[in-house]
Amino acid sequence: MIKAGIIGSTGYAGGELARLLLQREDVEIKWYGSRSYIDQKYASVYQNMFKLVDAECMDDNMKELAEQVDVVFTATPQGLCSTLVNENVLSKVKIIDLSADFRIKDVEIYKQWYKLEHGSPEYIKEAVYGLPEINRDKIKYARLIANPGCFPTCSFLSTYPLVKEGIIDPNTLIIDAKSGTSGAGRGAKVDSLYCEVNENIKAYGVGVHRHTPEIEEQLSYAAGNPVTISFTPHLVPMNRGILVTAYASLAKDVTEEEIRAAYEKYYKNEYFVRLLEPGVVPQTRWVEGSNFADVNFKLDPRTKRGWMYTDLSSVGATTINELRNAIAVQQYYEAMARGGSRYREQVQALWDVTISDKTAQIPEYLGGGRYHVNMNQIVQTSGQQSENDTPIGETGAMSVTPINESSFTKSFEEHGFVIGVLCVRHNRTYQQGLERFWSRKDRLDYYVPQFANIGEQPVKKKEIMLTGTATDEETFGYQEAWADYRMKPNRVSGLMRSNATGTLDFWHYADNYSTVPTLSQEWMAEGKSEIARTLIVQNEPQFFGAIRVANKTTRCMPLYSVPGLYKL
Repeated sequence: MIKAGIIGSTGYAGGELARLLLQREDVEIKWYGSRSYIDQKYASVYQNMFKLVDAECMDDNMKELAEQVDVVFTATPQGLCSTLVNENVLSKVKIIDLSADFRIKDVEIYKQWYKLEHGSPEYIKEAVYGLPEINRDKIKYARLIANPGCFPTCSFLSTYPLVKEGIIDPNTLIIDAKSGTSGAGRGAKVDSLYCEVNENIKAYGVGVHRHTPEIEEQLSYAAGNPVTISFTPHLVPMNRGILVTAYASLAKDVTEEEIRAAYEKYYKNEYFVRLLEPGVVPQTRWVEGSNFADVNFKLDPRTKRGWMYTDLSSVGATTINELRNAIAVQQYYEAMARGGSRYREQVQALWDVTISDKTAQIPEYLGGGRYHVNMNQIVQTSGQQSENDTPIGETGAMSVTPINESSFTKSFEEHGFVIGVLCVRHNRTYQQGLERFWSRKDRLDYYVPQFANIGEQPVKKKEIMLTGTATDEETFGYQEAWADYRMKPNRVSGLMRSNATGTLDFWHYADNYSTVPTLSQEWMAEGKSEIARTLIVQNEPQFFGAIRVANKTTRCMPLYSVPGLYKL
């Protein structure tokens, strides 16, 4: 079992990390670090963790916390992890840093782009860039792992095979990226407010985004030469996900088959990188909440340029209705986010209906009853036309049993289903058994008050089926003491017995055994043979049931669904 700790567990990256780790059986999260929520329940910060995580948030004392775990994840702002790392810590635990502190090997470039002094530059060269698709073996033995950035991950995975194989000129590479709002972190920022993001798309960090040097550095390793790219990110009104479309000029004449072969060479055995079928453009919703990166490409023979995609939403012309739907989806998720993670909270947020915890998502018995099915005799009156026909006078049965006593009225606070269940059963009767009364031999075999609560009594096999052999005295099962006084068994005699000559057993459903049965699941299940001998119709269905539900529902909806009038 791997013991893990998370510093910065209450941010978006930390929360997602906790969700993924909790799904693993080989990882135990020992503590949740957070400067903002010290001593508060982690589940009070993320209500979706209620009853999953009972721990309280701790501080970020790396030295003390490292004593308790095998690996520490730092999901913190840039610059913090570098101030916490030292030899004493690294000698005890592995560190996986989700910030940019150890991604870039040149400390001067880090200072230039992040405007920060690096807290521990002596460990930069040791740190391994944590992209398993290219550094899996190095990651296994590393003490310090730099988790790749979001944009660099998408950009690199979509272009790496083509750069590595010399298919494209990396210096002509243009990367157009779209990101959801959670990429900015959980801190309050004006640019991330709903009113700023909703119904808006904007470019930011044009030409100066700090993920640029990280992408260039990793592509330079792949190309074997320094690479300079054009990278522009955009903020789109969705919670999470990244769309990357990359454009580059071909360095040599290739076919689409050769390009696909390059991708398959590097990603064929990579579980989390999915090379899609030809012509399929990735969409962010296909990978949301997962660890997958969907990749594909398109060759433009006219311009001799290639298009590469990773984690994409659909491209092409956008209709007004698609925009309306996107806005509606955004409003829906925002209402759910504000309302809470529990079902009753979401019903309140979406429908303005408050349901009680005691009834939420709990099946409720509404009404019903038990009714006798009255069988009517049917006598064959037509003559035999062939030897396969039943003779005149042959009897069968039918029934039309109306039931009107099950009506009820019930109102509900939540969504759900009304389910009607009809079950046809027959009473068990053991016509081949010997009633317990005839086995009593002395006065203590009869009930007296002193024996009122002696527990269960054995049921002998002869009470089910009498054979006249030694097995009659063996125990078949057990029942409540003196149950034979409270429940008198049915008695079948004369021509009503199934083994009587000229039997009339089509008038009852008593069991008919060829051998002594044993107590089992199969025996307890009501068999079809007893019912079948009563009914003329042998093929299923032998019973029909009709359940009528008069249902009236009300739901708040606009009078019209005309676009633009939904608020009127």
